[in-house]
Amino acid sequence: HTLSAEIVPITVSVNSLKGKTITKKRSISIVRPLHEQQIQDAKQIYWQAKKEGEAPHYILEKGASLSAYVNALSPVKVSWEEPNDALILEVKNKTVFVKAKENGLYENLVLIATDAEGTEIRSNPISIIVDSELPSLFVNEPENKQWLSNSLYISGESEDKTALKEVSYSLDGGESWVSVSLDEEEKLEKNRSTFSKTIDISHLADGLIQLDVRAVDVAGKESQKSFALHKDTEAPSVSVVLPYSQDVVNGETTIVFDVRDEGKVAKAEYVLFERGEEEMIEVARNALDLDRFVISQIGTKEQPITNAMVFEFTDYAGNVRHLNSWDFFVEVISDLPVVEVHIPVENEIIRSDFVVSGVVYDDDGPCRIWYAIDDEEFTLLDTEYANGFSIDIPLSRMTDNEHIVTVYAEDLYGVLGEKIVRPFRVSLEEPKGSVDTPYLDKTVRDRVEISGTASDKNGIKKVEISVDNGISFADVVGTENWSYEFDTKILEGGSHVVFIKVWDNYDIEALYSSILNVDNTKPQIQLEYPEDNSTTTGMVLFSGQTTDNIGLETLYIRVKPLDSSMPAVPVEFSRFDFEPGEIINSTIDLSGLSDGFYNVELSGEDAAGNVSRVSRNIQLTKDTTLASIDILYPLTGETVQGMFNLYGQVSSEYPMQTVILFIDEQNIASVDVTDSGYFMFTLTPEELLEGSHKLEVRGIVEGTKIISSVDHYIHYTPNGPWVTIDNFIMGDFAYDRPYLEGSSGYAFTEEEMLALKDKTVSKEEKARIQAKAVDFIELSFDNGKTFKRISAKKKWRYRVENEDMAQGSYYLLVRAVMENGESAVTKTIVQIDKTPPIIKLISPEEGGRFNEQLEIAGLT
Repeated sequence: HTLSAEIVPITVSVNSLKGKTITKKRSISIVRPLHEQQIQDAKQIYWQAKKEGEAPHYILEKGASLSAYVNALSPVKVSWEEPNDALILEVKNKTVFVKAKENGLYENLVLIATDAEGTEIRSNPISIIVDSELPSLFVNEPENKQWLSNSLYISGESEDKTALKEVSYSLDGGESWVSVSLDEEEKLEKNRSTFSKTIDISHLADGLIQLDVRAVDVAGKESQKSFALHKDTEAPSVSVVLPYSQDVVNGETTIVFDVRDEGKVAKAEYVLFERGEEEMIEVARNALDLDRFVISQIGTKEQPITNAMVFEFTDYAGNVRHLNSWDFFVEVISDLPVVEVHIPVENEIIRSDFVVSGVVYDDDGPCRIWYAIDDEEFTLLDTEYANGFSIDIPLSRMTDNEHIVTVYAEDLYGVLGEKIVRPFRVSLEEPKGSVDTPYLDKTVRDRVEISGTASDKNGIKKVEISVDNGISFADVVGTENWSYEFDTKILEGGSHVVFIKVWDNYDIEALYSSILNVDNTKPQIQLEYPEDNSTTTGMVLFSGQTTDNIGLETLYIRVKPLDSSMPAVPVEFSRFDFEPGEIINSTIDLSGLSDGFYNVELSGEDAAGNVSRVSRNIQLTKDTTLASIDILYPLTGETVQGMFNLYGQVSSEYPMQTVILFIDEQNIASVDVTDSGYFMFTLTPEELLEGSHKLEVRGIVEGTKIISSVDHYIHYTPNGPWVTIDNFIMGDFAYDRPYLEGSSGYAFTEEEMLALKDKTVSKEEKARIQAKAVDFIELSFDNGKTFKRISAKKKWRYRVENEDMAQGSYYLLVRAVMENGESAVTKTIVQIDKTPPIIKLISPEEGGRFNEQLEIAGLT
């Protein structure tokens, strides 16, 4: 009566005495009578009732079956709403058997049945768990026989093919279980879950503890693991065996500990701390060898011997014994390595690459050196241990001013000595100095102030100056900005070297130089033109030279009236500036002023401000003719025949290069005016007709002004004797014994020329005509008083013996005499100059030095 009405599986197992087991499985149907109101006879599908604990799923072993009854007209056909190969359907009459083929969780299963009439019947949704395997259980922590203190940490992982229900643990042999939280999302999605939990076991006594961990799936299957654990809450007991109490130790020392524990000691460690800004900071931790007695060496590099060292002893339960106080005494100072820095000496001034060197003393032997410049990080000099050190420091690494080098030693056991600080000073470069005023291109005189600047990153101590090429030095006023005043009259005019000595605050000295141009001498001005009391129509030529030690800066003319009753000189005429130079060759135009007497003053000022002045008085008369042209030969009213030369002279303040001959107002020819101011026109019967003619010569000055000669009249006949001078123009200079050359002849009439050819003309007539030939040429030096016969040829010449003649102008008259007594005359002027020109060389000066170009200037 305890079983419900259903098909009940029965399993029978028989164990033999030999340990063999035989198992048989069967099922029985239990039928119970029901009351009428309990009978279900609706046309539907009825699933077998769930066993206790199965809700909400049916739970089957793999290969087991679940049944359902289809209350409909047979035969019946069945199928799953969603195809499922893991759950096989079989139909016997109206009973449907669902056979579990594969493990798994199958939810929302709907069975569809079709009866003999074709009516489709749908079952209520059901869920089936097919589970024939135990859940897997992996425990990562703790390990079996693990030592514990007051807490137990468990962690692991469990997995099931269907679904996990829970993981739990027990500390009382399974009498009570405590669930461990699982990751629900992981459990649902993957049928697996990790778990972890820290368990407080402080209420348990020290000793052996049993831990059981189990995993249960939804089918009720479970897996279990058991662990034997040791609880130990007492730290190891430690005592110092060596050094003995009250011992004084330093350097490498053996320390021995007696270590005891109720459980098992896991590790022993040496720990070193240093004081940080807010708390102690661990800087070293070394493991020690474990034994009944723990033995270690302290006072080594790895394990320095200090009052800040700590020894820690930890058992397997995690209990730690800290040992940081001692009955022996640690004398650290006597064990420290000592450094002596020999170079650089204290406050030494460094100006090049340098070396930091010294020695190290330590009772443990050679040491290593650590060093730092200023605030840099400390650098290990070398990995090798030594008794001395030498550190190369390049100057490029340094800056000006004061620095420090800090050195300390580390002995063989890592003991660090005290830091030795050595100050030194650096000067990367010499102090700078310069002369700012006066400028190099400025010339000074009288008292002058020389000023300048000095600078150095180490500061300026003093500045001195020398104006005698470094023979002696004098103090200036100031340091970074300094000045010095003196009278330049003690120096010769010219350029002088000024030396400046500058010292910085480290007594580093530097020498600089500059140029001082001194000129206390006024410039000299020699003015050749204009001459004093000269007269001009407007243009005034200034010609001369200037001399100065250094050179003129300005050269100018000032014009002032001599008569106070004259109007003031307009501003534009009051000053004329010339280009400064050694040669004066400039012209000014005063034609804009009123006629009268004026003082023209030429002033020259050099670079030092020295001034010299030269003045001239001149008379301005603008009505004076600008220029004149005179016809000198032939004379007015004179009769000329054949070919002849017309001579004339030009006088002008302004250049006149060319003159033009007009005959009877007709332009005949133009010629150039010679350097002596004379001109010559050669005229023949081709230019002139027989009769009287008016001759006029014209020239142009200042571009537009026409100057004309006085009208000149002559009588001309194309027939008759003639003579010309061909190679000399009137006014030419005779030098080097030149020849005076010319031509002569007789111009026949046309009738005479025909008569000479006519055979009917008598011999007497022809002889008369032929007697019109040149007989001789003669020359007069005294205007015709006396003559000297010089030639008997038409083409004649005469050597002028200028070396035997006095200097001056010679007025020559040349006459050609015909055989019949007729004659022709021409005149000229020849000049002889025996005075050599004067050449005055102004520059270069004697003994001067020049480069690439040489400028020569002078006066003639």
